[in-house]
Amino acid sequence: MSQQLTVAALSALAPGARLSAGRAVYLRKNLDRSISATLRVKRAGKQVDLKVGVFEEPFSKATVAQVWRDADVVRAAADKQVAVRKARAAVKEEIARAPVGKLTPASTVAECWAAFLVDVKANARWTDRNRETNVARIDKHFVPWPLWHRPAAELTADDIAAKLGPITRATPAQGRKLSGLLRLTLTYARVKKVINAVPMADALEQIAITSGKRASARHHHALLDVGELRALFRAIDHLPGSPSVRGALKLQAWTATRTTEVREARWAEFFDLDGDEPRWAIPRERMKIKDAARGDHVLYLAPQTAAWLRDLPRRGELLFPGRPGEGRQDNAVTDNALSQAMRRDLGMDGKHVPHGWRSSLKTLGTRAIGEDGRPLFTDAWIESVLDHLPDDSVEAAYDRGRHTEQAARVLAWWADLLEGKTA
Repeated sequence: MSQQLTVAALSALAPGARLSAGRAVYLRKNLDRSISATLRVKRAGKQVDLKVGVFEEPFSKATVAQVWRDADVVRAAADKQVAVRKARAAVKEEIARAPVGKLTPASTVAECWAAFLVDVKANARWTDRNRETNVARIDKHFVPWPLWHRPAAELTADDIAAKLGPITRATPAQGRKLSGLLRLTLTYARVKKVINAVPMADALEQIAITSGKRASARHHHALLDVGELRALFRAIDHLPGSPSVRGALKLQAWTATRTTEVREARWAEFFDLDGDEPRWAIPRERMKIKDAARGDHVLYLAPQTAAWLRDLPRRGELLFPGRPGEGRQDNAVTDNALSQAMRRDLGMDGKHVPHGWRSSLKTLGTRAIGEDGRPLFTDAWIESVLDHLPDDSVEAAYDRGRHTEQAARVLAWWADLLEGKTA
């Protein structure tokens, strides 16, 4: 219900409660009693909440005025984005009408890349800037490569390792970017039945070995095989010992949160578990990125996660209390308890750590391809789930919405993937 925005209304708002201030501006009182303001706009026929800002106590008339000023800035930016989207839609229609050569088992890697690029642009999956950057990477590193112009079916893991190995060893970040682009191209080729399998996993394994590193080149060991992840997820339910350890590992798997965030989870941070928008609002001070302007990190939970939480026994303020008498102020289950359970009881030593769910979600989410051969999610949606800062400073400044709806789709897909409900 809409209510006039006043100092009294801001002060009277209870933690977790929301207020419609009018002009599509909505306010929510955080657990630390600050106010998060959002602006609701329509995008592609759907309502999306864009972040306006976070406002601290004490509230005053200046606070109210600042809310409206910041909302107007975000509204102007949103209107500009609408104009950009309309321009992209015109390009999309133009490309959709253009003839595209049909891919066959004899199609080259270059032809698969060109077809993938047309699909991506036609469906606005990449921004113009991302597209230009990725095309430039391909032009520089792959176009001069003779095998780029050979049939994709002939490309082997040895070929890929020989090409990407030196780049990865010299500039790891560049190697990861190029590996991701080549993986997308070859996955698209597989969906289009140009090739039968994508040889990227074996290629990256070879690169890791020749670089003198373990197969998991990340600091946090993480499983990337879907079957192994599902088996691990099921095994958590049968873990002996502390129910807090089992519960924390389960929730961390579903939400891909950091270990500290899940260990110290409190019931007061969970909202609407019986409703249409079950969510976990993690206070910003408990997050790795503590910039108050980002507001609480809100995760919209998958239906099965919310159902599990509703049935979880409540044993105090914390979801997962530790053993009594440990002398800890918060008495939360310990980081060491989760690590030992994963390593010793679940047999994941050197394979997967509690934090590894984040790497697994990011890698598999980035690789996820729909039936039409296009990526299911953008990098920004996945980074929003993980509460990572955008690499692009322009994106960080202007895309003030946190991709809330899209991030919810990522977590719903992830929960279904772990439970075997989706491929």
